[in-house]
Amino acid sequence: MTAWVRLELDLAGFDEEPYRWTLERAAADGIVLTTMAELGDTAEHRRALWSLNRECAADIPQRGEFPPFEEYAADRLEVASYRPAGVAIAVDRGRWVALSGTSLRADDDLGAGRYAFSEITGVVGSHRRRSLGTAVKLLTIRFAREQGYRLMRTIHHPDSTAAIGMNLRLGFTKPPGP
Repeated sequence: MTAWVRLELDLAGFDEEPYRWTLERAAADGIVLTTMAELGDTAEHRRALWSLNRECAADIPQRGEFPPFEEYAADRLEVASYRPAGVAIAVDRGRWVALSGTSLRADDDLGAGRYAFSEITGVVGSHRRRSLGTAVKLLTIRFAREQGYRLMRTIHHPDSTAAIGMNLRLGFTKPPGP
């Protein structure tokens, strides 16, 4: 049985200043950072998001088969926690190359209150090592803060060392408890 790595970020105490350079680097490289809300939450863009998510999720250890579009849409896009403004996309000359998706949850299973959940942050292979994951993640952190959320959570397979490392550098910590 896999012991998943659970992490959380205190949004109220998060300082984005040390990471703003990632946004500037993306712009200097001609990469447009945007959201599903800004692009338009259309059927075409939802399918493009699914395709990008599927490509990025292929690197998640023990991920298994990615769901078909209809199942993905029902589970991720047609639910109360989905917010198009909470899905950040990096676009390079028309190609979607990175994403970070954050949903807003009303309550957790322990009754501890509402929180933002970082669903995925991923970058296609051709665009890695350019800090795009951090840049799109920063946009979702901003989104959650603007919505008045004070906590962001995420979960990783223990072999997802790059994703875990990025989140730890941003200030995510392991929550107390089991």
